[in-house]
Amino acid sequence: MVEENNFTFTDMTRILLKNIRGILAATIIVMLLTAVGSLLMQKKYKASATLLINESKMGIDGVISNYFNPRFYYTFEGLVKNKELVRRAIKKFNLDKKPYELSVEAVLENVHVALVRNTRLINLTVDFPDPILAAEIANFIAQEAVALNMVINNTDAVRAREFMSAQVNAVAESMKANEINLREYKQQAKIKELETDVETLLYNKADLSLRRSDALIKKAELEAAGKTAGTVSSSGGAATSIQELDALIASLDKMISEVEKTLDEKQKLLAERELRIEALLALFDADQTSYAKINTRMGENSTRVSEKFQEIRIIDSAIPPHYPEWPRKKLMVIIAGVLAFLFSCAFALMKEQMRTQSLS
Repeated sequence: MVEENNFTFTDMTRILLKNIRGILAATIIVMLLTAVGSLLMQKKYKASATLLINESKMGIDGVISNYFNPRFYYTFEGLVKNKELVRRAIKKFNLDKKPYELSVEAVLENVHVALVRNTRLINLTVDFPDPILAAEIANFIAQEAVALNMVINNTDAVRAREFMSAQVNAVAESMKANEINLREYKQQAKIKELETDVETLLYNKADLSLRRSDALIKKAELEAAGKTAGTVSSSGGAATSIQELDALIASLDKMISEVEKTLDEKQKLLAERELRIEALLALFDADQTSYAKINTRMGENSTRVSEKFQEIRIIDSAIPPHYPEWPRKKLMVIIAGVLAFLFSCAFALMKEQMRTQSLS
């Protein structure tokens, strides 16, 4: 087996036991060097704050997700990774000065936002060399993000209320204008005077018609009396009376015609003005109905607008971590020790194989 340069398991065990001191020494040295190196490496601590996104009461978000609208996560990520917000954090904690001298981009690289799966929870994590500062920065950014979200919600709510108020005011102004037009037209139309004139003309027409009827009756009586006596002539007193009655009837017909003409004009004018008043009144009533409906809808929409916004709040503030996220000394030392041990074993076997080959 040795001549073929192949080692059995027994041979390898013997070789490793023979070189065990060197293998262990190399492993221990590498582990010590790794431990020392990890001490020299810059530590990075991770502090996390947990935020809860309040579920919208509108129900529309539930159609997209049983928990909350996942698209809001990206909105919140934009709120957190806001450069102006990060600038305030840098100014508050003097991160732009020694020993850190960090830029906005450098801080943003160490701010992470993660959605907790199947929940409405979001983890805001900050990586930083100082554990206390890591927690303070995480809490500051979380608080500022909550405040910024509230400002945005309030701004949107104010805009919505202003829009609805403008609609209400427009209808109120229209209603007021129509009310003024209605009142002024009623004063100008003089409906009562027209109605009185129509009643007077109707009375006059009836009176004239009655007088005409009386004249016709008298004429008929005179004509009948003359025929009976056989004394009707163009020069007699009866003829004179008949002529007077004819003139009276003609005069009454003319007066009745004039009254009817005036009455027709007055009735048409009255009808037109009444229709105009009805139209103005219909406009005013429509505005009143619209005003009442819009006021009701404004109250409902104000409630719906406030319910639609998704608010965020901090449920778990960040605390200074006890151990750094990086470097993980124990893990690094163990991995380095295992690799050093394996490499030393392989080196011992290769060295023995080369020695055997040189002897053969």
